[in-house]
Amino acid sequence: MVTEINLLPKRNRIKSNIFVLSIVLGAILVIFFIFLLLQYINTKSELETITAMDSQLLSTKTEMESSLNNLQGVNKDSFSASVDFVESVSYPVSPLIDELESYLVGNSYLTSYSFSESSLSISADFETLTEVATYVEHLSKSTYFADVQVNAVSKFNVESGDTEENLDEDFTVIPRHSVQFDLLINDAYLGGRP
Repeated sequence: MVTEINLLPKRNRIKSNIFVLSIVLGAILVIFFIFLLLQYINTKSELETITAMDSQLLSTKTEMESSLNNLQGVNKDSFSASVDFVESVSYPVSPLIDELESYLVGNSYLTSYSFSESSLSISADFETLTEVATYVEHLSKSTYFADVQVNAVSKFNVESGDTEENLDEDFTVIPRHSVQFDLLINDAYLGGRP
């Protein structure tokens, strides 16, 4: 039988294992430092981008604040004047319109109306002048209005679609009267003003 003789000491094997382990750990450390370096470069570029965006947003904010201050300075007087005007002419208009429409008779109707601070201008169409006189009489007796003025009365014709050619009179033309009124509003009865 042949005996095996190992002439290498056992501690060389341990040194070679430590050498391999140190190379592996060194490689891991180098990879870790490379990773940290890449993270640092990436974070630095993101920080520069965010800083640039922040400065741009701050300049935009400053511009918007200055334009808002300019707009508030310009519109402040006009807003307060508008509010003062609305508060000075504040009264309920629905009862006035209901009152105007309640006195209309037959085929008469309101064509337009507009309000001012203390008066109301209306335009209405009537079939006869008798209806106009009756309407003026009712408005004069109304507690909503202090004074009624008739500004203009004009006559116009409304053409109907039906025609009869054998009739002596032309019944296709319906005469109408357009009347414009100015009404002075009775503040005491409305009670809507401060």
